[in-house]
Amino acid sequence: AEVMYPARLLDRNEVQFDAILLSDIIGFYEEEFKKLGADVTVATADGSYGVKGFVTDALKDVDYTHFCTCGPEPMLKAVYKASATSGQMSFEKRMGCGFGACMGCSCKTVTGYKRICKDGPVLEKEEILWEN
Repeated sequence: AEVMYPARLLDRNEVQFDAILLSDIIGFYEEEFKKLGADVTVATADGSYGVKGFVTDALKDVDYTHFCTCGPEPMLKAVYKASATSGQMSFEKRMGCGFGACMGCSCKTVTGYKRICKDGPVLEKEEILWEN
């Protein structure tokens, strides 16, 4: 997962790190985040494991000052709307050419369109302009 790298860089003496995981990445990532000292919350749509609901439901119960998230665009939009702080969003987009020429993986931002393959995949929450 794209958030493992920044999680490994955090200084545990200065940062409290929480992880909220979706059901499809339970197991390996749950244990890996715990090894890093994270308080892990798992969200499953049916409640079969962890919090019943989506990541945004679990987000309500976590006190945080910044977030990093990765996933499909509908989830990123939901986290964007539900989050109370700034954060970083790692996009999962289909990339036609992979080097920025086709603009197929573009995301509208406050400074114009950014290509996820070339300018991303991580964008700051404050720069994203979601289209309806």
